[in-house]
Amino acid sequence: MTRSQALDLEFFGATEIIASFLAPVEDGFVLFDTGPASAVDVLESRVNEAGFGLDQLQAVFATHVHLDHFGGAGVLVRKTGCRVFSHPVGVSHLVHPEKKLLPSAERIYKDMMVPLWGVTEGAPEDQVCAVGDGESVVVGGLEVVAH
Repeated sequence: MTRSQALDLEFFGATEIIASFLAPVEDGFVLFDTGPASAVDVLESRVNEAGFGLDQLQAVFATHVHLDHFGGAGVLVRKTGCRVFSHPVGVSHLVHPEKKLLPSAERIYKDMMVPLWGVTEGAPEDQVCAVGDGESVVVGGLEVVAH
C-alpha cells in the first residue's frame, strides 16, 4: 500500500500553513482532516494530483474540531456520501456547527469569518461516527486507532 501524503491546501495562497493528509486504501483513499470549507476546491485539486477522484473518498477522520482541521468535512461528506469519524465530543460540532462552534468563531473572526473559513456545513448525522479513545476503525484495510 502506498504511504500517506500531505496535501498542502495553500491557505490564502501561502504554503505549509494548513494541510490534509491522504492515505490510500482499498478502492480509494481516506483523509485525515479536510482543512476549512474555504479550501475544499484546492483539496479536490490536490486529491486529483495524487491520482484519485473525490468519488473514491472512503472516509474522513477529524483529528479535532477546529475550522482549519475539519471545516470542510460537511461539504465533502455531503458531496461524496462518505462517513466522517470523530471523537464523541466532536460529533455534535460536526453535525450542528451552527449551535456553538460557528457563533463562537464569528465573535472572533467577525467579517473575516467566511473569507478565512468558508461556509461550514453540518454533516448528515447518519454519516458521522463517534470513535472513543482506544477504539479502532477499519476502512479499506487500513486500521485507525483513536487516541
